[in-house]
Amino acid sequence: MKHKILILLATLLLLAGTRFVIAQGTAFTYQGRLSTNGNPANGAYDLQFSLYNAATSGTLIGGPLSLGDVPVTNGLFTVLLDFGASVFAGQPVWLQIGVRPGASTGAYTNLSPLQPVPPPPATWPVAPARPSISI
Repeated sequence: MKHKILILLATLLLLAGTRFVIAQGTAFTYQGRLSTNGNPANGAYDLQFSLYNAATSGTLIGGPLSLGDVPVTNGLFTVLLDFGASVFAGQPVWLQIGVRPGASTGAYTNLSPLQPVPPPPATWPVAPARPSISI
């Protein structure tokens, strides 16, 4: 009888561990530094982000995502970007950033070089769980 209870308890523990799955999104936070004439930028800037499949001469695979009036303080800014899961299919990707003064309608100035972007956690391969039970 004791053996059956232990088997039942072990089975319940295994099932309880597989019941809840938390979905990971594809959005990621990008933190950057912007300077103007060698000095840290301050104020609002319009930023545009695009993903390419190579650091130079690549093909556009995501975006552009345009964010208006992003606050920049002492040269630092933080944005949340979401290009979706399809652009992170295991190949390396690079981020192109365009910038212009906030609330303007002029062309974006593309910054150089493109920045390498690691895939977000939602696209990482997941190893099967290995439950550990002590009796």
